[in-house]
Order: sequence, then C-alpha cells, then structure tokens
Amino acid sequence: MRILIADKHDLFRQGLKVTLHECFGSSLISSEANSFTDMKVLMADQRFDLIITGTNILSNLKQSILRNIWYGQTQTPVLAAIDESTPDALKRLNEYKVNGFIFKSANNAEYKQAFQTLVSGENLPFPKHLRKINSSEILTSPRNLALTNRQNEVLSLMSQGQSNRDIAANLTLSEGTVKVHVTAIFRALGVKSRTQAVLLSQESNTSQS
Repeated sequence: MRILIADKHDLFRQGLKVTLHECFGSSLISSEANSFTDMKVLMADQRFDLIITGTNILSNLKQSILRNIWYGQTQTPVLAAIDESTPDALKRLNEYKVNGFIFKSANNAEYKQAFQTLVSGENLPFPKHLRKINSSEILTSPRNLALTNRQNEVLSLMSQGQSNRDIAANLTLSEGTVKVHVTAIFRALGVKSRTQAVLLSQESNTSQS
C-alpha cells in the first residue's frame, strides 16, 4: 500500500502517518511532499494507491491540472484535507476533480473511514449541486429546523472546519458539552461524521433557498 501525503505542515503529515499505520499496518509505504514541486516529482517516479493532499498544496494548481500531470496514475484516488468549507473552497475542490474531501479537524475514525472508502475504489459523497450552481448559492451558515439554536451554532462553526476545542472557546462552553451537541446533531441529521453533517445541512439549506 503506497500512499503519498502532500501538505505544507510537517505536524499534519506526521499525524496522518500515525493514522495511516493504524489503518493499514505494516503494508503501508508512505512518501511525503511539502510542496507541489516535490509532489510532482514523486508522482512521476512511482505509482500510489492513494494521494492525500492539503488545500495549501492544491491552491497552487489551476482546476484539473492535477489529473493532467498524473501520466499513468489517472485512477489513483485523491483525498483533499481542507481547513474550511466556504463556498469558494468547495467550488475549487470540485474543479480539482478530487475523489473526496475531509476536514483537517476530523477525528481518527473519520480519517480511517475515508482512507478505506477511497482505496476500495469508491468516492466519498460530494454534493451533486456543487457541480451546477454558483458558489454564492451555497450557505456558509447552515440552519436546520431539526436542531436547537445552540446545535445550529455548533453546526455553523463545524462548517468552518473548527474543532470541538475551537467551538468550545467560541461559544464559552466546555469541550465535553460541545461533544454532546455534536452527537445530538449527528443523531438528528442521521449522519455519522462531521463532514456528512455539514454537507447534508448545506444541501438542505440550498434546496430551501
């Protein structure tokens, strides 16, 4: 199992390696790049089963150029790790033709699920409406009537890629209380991850606008 990790932040790359080893064990062979230039060299030199790239690397690219430089790796799945879910950020992800994305603040289980989904040949869910509508039509402050006011506040901060700790600080709550709200949000929306909760809420809000 060969996996390429491309991100400008060393700490994030090292954290990913730990999670990847937990997921794939001794079969894992990982390579790292901290720039698009290094990433391109590695991709030209060897074939990977999965490519994980931060948006701080993708920001140097134009639309689908990532696919164009793959040569014999056009079928390799790409997972984008994002810091935020603003309209522009989501629109760019669609242009990059990635196979899925995940918030950098996602937990260990969510990362493992994403890895296993992509290496099995499936794509992670991506809202179909993002391929068609203008980015201004996507709501950045999700509002769901199935949730309480506080839960909507938590969901709105989740959509910005904030961790439970960040949300707790912003709302003057304990981290434990935020976890309770996040669990309640998952239950109310019928989802299992932060990414699914944010996407479902944005799809719902767009359909109501």
